[in-house]
Amino acid sequence: MEDQMEIDGGFYSSFGSLVQYDWYRPKNIEYVEEEPTSKLNPIASSLQVLKLPALTVKAEIVPVLLKACPKLRSLGQLSGIPYGLEQISKMGVENLETNLEEIFLYVDMLDDIDWKETPDYDDHFGSRDKISTNSPNVSFISANFGRKIFKPISTNDEGDLIREKTFALRVWKEAMKLAPERWIEKRLKQYVDNIFKYVKKLRRLTMFLTSAFEDDLEDPEDIWGNLAEISTLVELDLKYARIGDVAGLIQIVGKKLKKFTAFCIPSMRDMNSLILEQGLGIVENNENAQTEALVICENCPNLEELNCGSMSLRNNFHFGRPMVCQPNHFENLRHISVGRITIDTLKQIWSLSQVLETLKIEQVLSTPQMTIFSTSTNVNLTMADIRTLLLSNKMHKLESIKAFMLMFENFAAAKFFIRQLPALKDIGKVFNHDISWEGGEGPEAFFDFEDFAERMKEERKMTIRWRNGRVDDVADEL
Repeated sequence: MEDQMEIDGGFYSSFGSLVQYDWYRPKNIEYVEEEPTSKLNPIASSLQVLKLPALTVKAEIVPVLLKACPKLRSLGQLSGIPYGLEQISKMGVENLETNLEEIFLYVDMLDDIDWKETPDYDDHFGSRDKISTNSPNVSFISANFGRKIFKPISTNDEGDLIREKTFALRVWKEAMKLAPERWIEKRLKQYVDNIFKYVKKLRRLTMFLTSAFEDDLEDPEDIWGNLAEISTLVELDLKYARIGDVAGLIQIVGKKLKKFTAFCIPSMRDMNSLILEQGLGIVENNENAQTEALVICENCPNLEELNCGSMSLRNNFHFGRPMVCQPNHFENLRHISVGRITIDTLKQIWSLSQVLETLKIEQVLSTPQMTIFSTSTNVNLTMADIRTLLLSNKMHKLESIKAFMLMFENFAAAKFFIRQLPALKDIGKVFNHDISWEGGEGPEAFFDFEDFAERMKEERKMTIRWRNGRVDDVADEL
């Protein structure tokens, strides 16, 4: 084929388009052994940050990268780092101390459906299945035998093809024997022990749980305890389906943290259990019940930044009871980003956060909103609410309040609130619960607030985003 370049599984035509076909290995393959040589790019000795997307690099390459690039501080979101560290441990390497400061801990194979005797197959796409990001990768099978190698054996298959398919399945089953430890407690402990052994300079830990655990962890201290011994760990980024799966981790390392991010993925859970958990906490309905927000805030008193904007069902952020505080709780907290926050929770956080600079919320509610079909009343902040907030904390350093909807009882309350915050430079979106000219405060109050917004812009360089009823009045993105 002139002007065509062969590739695995297809070729590029002279027009540059990819033409797919099934590749078959040649009858004769000659393996040539070369003399060991070092062909490293000189940049390897100084490279510190290599931002890799989650699934672009196979986990088997991690030991090579760490050996070739001794100054590496971050591999981005490379999801196979735990498997790479496990391989280093199995090679008997004891004294390797990396310079890694960030770890992306991808925890998959938590469901029975992930443990497959044979990979999934599709007539159109073939098989793209993998075992796990934390186990040997078998993509080379499809690369060398074609994407249809895992298609179930049929009576029309020739003998050679049957032998190839049988061989591919044998490789799959052998690789499955090296899949991650099925007992999740033992597996997590292995991951943490390897991090403690090889990543002594860990600053940020990101953990992604692909689904909820079948059972609660029996001994969180035994699993997560070594992380508390890493003095440099100050950032935790969690993506989870159930707060109970990570509550023990938060309780153990929470006091060390300066930055915390939580992202709940409710689509990985059934709706009834989510509603129960959100309404009653992570345990049964008793005096020890804890909501997501309470687990995080009670156990992380030294935070400087808290980001829980995509947490829980319907992005609710509520305590459900008074928070148990440590001495100087939240004295360093400067930035908060949460979703729908209840008024009682807002008052508790407001009173503690003496140096807060930015506050980002969706809206203030009277009670948490359990589902899209349930109702929860927006709180229209009254003069009494505002005075309660300011008496507990005058917020001398608060510069920005960003909200999808910040409701006030009237324009007078909104103006009073804004005037009392001396460092405020940006607020919105401000809503009056009734801006209609018939009833409510009438047109005088409307135009007065419009003039007030202009004066604040001139005198304090302040931006007030508010619902003024005009055509260009659109909701601001958070």
